[in-house]
Amino acid sequence: MMMEWSESGFPELGDKVAKGLCPHFKSVINHPQFSEQPEKAAEIVWRMKGNYVASNAILAFSPILGIHYYNILGKVIKNTLLVCDILIPDSRCQAGGVALSVTLAMLIQRDPKHLKKSGEYNINAIISDVFDYASKLLSLDAEVRELQSYMYNSSLKQLQLNEPGKTRYIFKTVGVAMWALKQKDFRKALQEIVMEGGDADANAAAAGAVLGCKMGLDAIPKSWIDSLLHRTWLDSILDEYVHICIHTCVRTYIYIYILTHSQTTVYIYIHTHKHIHIHHHHHHHRLTYLHVLEGGGPRVKYESVV
Repeated sequence: MMMEWSESGFPELGDKVAKGLCPHFKSVINHPQFSEQPEKAAEIVWRMKGNYVASNAILAFSPILGIHYYNILGKVIKNTLLVCDILIPDSRCQAGGVALSVTLAMLIQRDPKHLKKSGEYNINAIISDVFDYASKLLSLDAEVRELQSYMYNSSLKQLQLNEPGKTRYIFKTVGVAMWALKQKDFRKALQEIVMEGGDADANAAAAGAVLGCKMGLDAIPKSWIDSLLHRTWLDSILDEYVHICIHTCVRTYIYIYILTHSQTTVYIYIHTHKHIHIHHHHHHHRLTYLHVLEGGGPRVKYESVV
């Protein structure tokens, strides 16, 4: 699928050149060994570029990796590392990718240790545990300290998102996601991020993922939903993913909403309700489509009992 997209884009959307594809990923996918040995191709390209590439592009995969098997952090981490291996085998990218995917998983889990007595998220506890998982993937103390400074940032200004030559640095985008976790206004947070410049779409995508998990569908501005592009096309992709999830989740209600700001950039926002009972003696799947938003935006609810 990645090779096909790299070569021809999404022609049904008028995209014939894989708009938005990271130059580094394009080099990896176009490498002659990628089809047979993707890990080898990724390592060769990474070494050819001096082992310095630590692009945030891997974070485009992290939200969905955090959702899949969200209740088993070991699988979330393993899957994230597998994707890193075939695209960019840099330990900073591994740490950054895991930081975002684990954040999504923890938000969906709603583990009591990550909640305050009021039922609200304990953001500091989440960031602390996420840092523990991510930092273990870094071998250099300097990189651990750097990741810590980005994840525990006090403001967007501190992240210097428009820093020349480093706008796509993965730790910057991870820092944006951690900053977003602390915010309470979806629209205001994303607008502030975009106004900082730099790799604004990637930063907004990471922030949108965590904010959507934290705040739910109702927090997304209606005007943004109404202007959603290519809804039918996105519906079909969502359909496929939901059918996959039905076989991997245990009695979970997940509301998935997809927003896009361009033809090829997709944001996924999740809102969950904690399960009450688990039945082990029978299998039952039910899928219901709820077109509840003005303009026919897709909101999907599925129930899976295993």
